[in-house]
Amino acid sequence: PTCLFGRSDFIASAVQLILQNHPARLAILGPGGIGKTTVAAAIFGCEDIKKIYTAYKAFTSCESLSTADQLVVHICHCFQLTILEKKPWKTLQTFLQGVSMALLVLDNFETLWNGDHQSTFKLLQILDSYKQLTFIVTMRGELHPDGIIWTQPTLKPLQVLAISAAKEIYRTITPTNDETDLEKLLQNVDCLPLAIVLLAHLGKLNIPPLELLQMWQDEQTTLLSKKKNGSKSDCLESSISLSLQSPLMNESNYTLKMLRIICYLPAGVRLDNLSHFASISKLDTLKTVEILLKTGLVQQSEKKRLKVLSPVRHFFLKQHACEVAEVNKIENFYFHLIENKIADKSGAAQCLKNLGDITRMLNNYPEAILLLKEAHTAFQQIGNKREAAYCLQSLGEIAVMLSNYSEANLLLKEAQSEFQQIGDQMGTGYCLQSLSGIATMLHNYTEAQSALKEAQSEFQQIGDKRGMAYCLQSLGNIAAMLDNYPESILALQEAQTEFQHIGDAQQAAYCLQTLGNIAKMLNNYSEAILALKTAQVEFEQIGDKSGATQCLKSLGDIFKMLNNYSEAKSVLKTAQTDFQQMGDKRGAAQCLQGLGDIARLLNNYPEATLALKDAQTEFKQIGDKSGAAQCLKSLGDIARMLNKYSEAKSVLKTAQTEFQQIGDKWQAAYCLHSLGEIDRLLSHYSEAILVLKEAQAEFQQIGDKHGAAQCLKGLGDIDRMQNNYPKAILTLKQAQTVFQQIDDKREAAYCLQSLGEIDRMINNYSEATLALREAQTVFQQIGDKYGAAQSLKGLGDVSRMLRNLPEATSAFNEAHNTFQQIGNITDADYCLRRIEEMAQLPTSSVETQEGEETFAKLKGRFKSLFTGKKS
Repeated sequence: PTCLFGRSDFIASAVQLILQNHPARLAILGPGGIGKTTVAAAIFGCEDIKKIYTAYKAFTSCESLSTADQLVVHICHCFQLTILEKKPWKTLQTFLQGVSMALLVLDNFETLWNGDHQSTFKLLQILDSYKQLTFIVTMRGELHPDGIIWTQPTLKPLQVLAISAAKEIYRTITPTNDETDLEKLLQNVDCLPLAIVLLAHLGKLNIPPLELLQMWQDEQTTLLSKKKNGSKSDCLESSISLSLQSPLMNESNYTLKMLRIICYLPAGVRLDNLSHFASISKLDTLKTVEILLKTGLVQQSEKKRLKVLSPVRHFFLKQHACEVAEVNKIENFYFHLIENKIADKSGAAQCLKNLGDITRMLNNYPEAILLLKEAHTAFQQIGNKREAAYCLQSLGEIAVMLSNYSEANLLLKEAQSEFQQIGDQMGTGYCLQSLSGIATMLHNYTEAQSALKEAQSEFQQIGDKRGMAYCLQSLGNIAAMLDNYPESILALQEAQTEFQHIGDAQQAAYCLQTLGNIAKMLNNYSEAILALKTAQVEFEQIGDKSGATQCLKSLGDIFKMLNNYSEAKSVLKTAQTDFQQMGDKRGAAQCLQGLGDIARLLNNYPEATLALKDAQTEFKQIGDKSGAAQCLKSLGDIARMLNKYSEAKSVLKTAQTEFQQIGDKWQAAYCLHSLGEIDRLLSHYSEAILVLKEAQAEFQQIGDKHGAAQCLKGLGDIDRMQNNYPKAILTLKQAQTVFQQIDDKREAAYCLQSLGEIDRMINNYSEATLALREAQTVFQQIGDKYGAAQSLKGLGDVSRMLRNLPEATSAFNEAHNTFQQIGNITDADYCLRRIEEMAQLPTSSVETQEGEETFAKLKGRFKSLFTGKKS
């Protein structure tokens, strides 16, 4: 091994045991990531060992094996044996009987020992029976396998490295002169060799130890997990998961309970106290501790304290929270420490702060506030301004979580001032970031931008690239909220590049996700789909389910915009389920809103109204004004489609006001467009033109081609209604071209329908028929019943004008049924009146009879809508 430090004494002891005790039986024990394989390889390659074992020696891993039979075959291959008569066990035993000296190293032996235990136990005893064979096993845990006598004195389990050796490993991979910050970084990962190697490789990306330390404190084990299915040698979380997934963990009902208690006590806990904390018998405690020691998840110090390494603690606590009763016991333990340390005011204050941070992690905010305030007072009394400022910062973060923004502002500004006085630029920067987050939530975007730029300057002065990237990302997000998309795209692309350079895959994926959402807003759907799918994959690779689900939701929204309603429904329902499982009420409500909008577009107004009202209620409960206003806007559009114009205008104006108050120009413009459409439908053409032109200007200013084209279509329809056909044709064709460019089949079909109506009005019946039938086909393909019925109604009018009464009657009949089905009474009434008019026209007796019969049926159906009685 090229990167081996701090293990020379252990290796020398192992080599001496082999040289002085033939045959030797050695076990190299320790937790995952401690370097057992590296040490075994060093012993295997030692010159003194090579001189003795010149002919037969083998080093094999058991990690990918599941049975002892597989291991026997593997050993035969390592010794280059030809398996006779398909009997590997016999082949190996025959070889061992005839060989003079052999050395075998079985790496990751715990895989088989804990899995296929009975057969592996048998194999170990067989190997032990051959006096020509020296063997070494490496195993997770602190306890030797039973069944054989191990060479004495047995090797002690490998421990974490001394700080000097840890620094040597880091500097061998990434040279650095930053002694102080490097030492803090390595101590934060308990000098675990695997964590050191992975951190050092991140350091090769020009990330200084101080920045790596901040990244570790923010992300912990996720930082050192390169890929979703990474091997244990390049992914810290994979290494820890192997121990957690050991079959041994199922041998006691208390393993997870006891492990989470030990994890919550960073300094460790004595065995006699552990039984009290876990509320289980001493016998069960002993049995469970033995299992945890065997897995290597827990170590026992020379002072008999049980503890876990920092990376294991962080990884485990992300997935397993302590129960209330357990937390109470832990709190009592800390209070006991405080009482014992009463003379040591600094230690007492630190204990209070630690306990406050733990209770904050458990969302026990009232208790956390009391503890952190007490810690803050204690630090002030002993003159520790830095720790006092950190307490204020934590209290401010709690106030944010409780939506007490005024209090949060005061606390964070006070903490910022304290950090500035002692020259702590990192603390200052992070307080400013938090303050900008509050300003953003309160829609004070100018204040938020100012705070972020100030924080960015602080981070730049101390070379904190990660802090700078966060500021850029937030500035890009705010620019997007203000519809300043060019500025937003530049900031987010720069932030994404910075995050990639420092190895922060999660934040780089968030930048890409936002860029995808901006492309969606700008109707660049192909670009948006590519960005969001890429971001989704990146989130999945790092195990960020929330980010991946957000991407899924955005993809569902795009499919909805592209009129691919079946796929949109499927994707949104999947995302909704994922959000519900994660407890993300906002995400689930957004999916419900999307499903309601799809039902609205498919003219299923009762289902749409129910879904949108439910989503609106959810948004109100969590204080999401934007989401609630969006639902209100959709409900207004439904009222408009049902010709309830007075109600629609009232609802849309309320929604427009809500959007204006929170600074959402884009949604406010869509409300304006809908209000213009209502004026058009009410033949208030002068008002409609003014409103639609105003909305069009808003859309053009923020770069929304889709919204601008919808306004253009509305203006074209007004020209059509005012018989200004040349101008109407020009305007509608312009709108149709835009919709085709952004692949909006639905709106393009509505333009085609309007053009067909113009052809009908100027007696170009053949062109009108072609246009209306083409539009009808598109509407049927995308499931737009209203559009299809409107096209049928137009075709009915064409046939009526051509005196093709049976065909006209059939078209009006079918259109009437659809309008009646979706609750559009006005258009249903129009079709009924047309049938009545045709029934009174002079024609053949057969046609007259058919017309009268059809009219009688439809008249009865229409009457039933108002009486509730069946005709």
